[in-house]
Amino acid sequence: MSGRGRGRGTSSKDETHAASSGATLCVTWETSTSSGRTSKLVTWLTDHPVDCIVLFSDDRSAPCPQGKPSGRMKQEICAVIAEVIFKDDADWGQAFSTYPANFAKVVQDCLGT
Repeated sequence: MSGRGRGRGTSSKDETHAASSGATLCVTWETSTSSGRTSKLVTWLTDHPVDCIVLFSDDRSAPCPQGKPSGRMKQEICAVIAEVIFKDDADWGQAFSTYPANFAKVVQDCLGT
């Protein structure tokens, strides 16, 4: 077990923090009444197995399903995922349009990559 994602403070497991031009961005992925962001993330990962290999495998010789990844590096793929999740989000859409790289970092932190 690598221990990635452990010991990152006292935040809830459903929250991800990232710096946003000096401020802290605290995204709540799901609540007791809404799992919209988590559902979008899981659906996207399920629909993009080639990207999952880039994100989660250190072995580049692993068998690759058909298709091209959304990016060559993890950060590029996280940026694509962030756009899918946050672009039209009622709470975060405007902030995403101003700081898209920060939301890519939120996704990367959430995934532990």
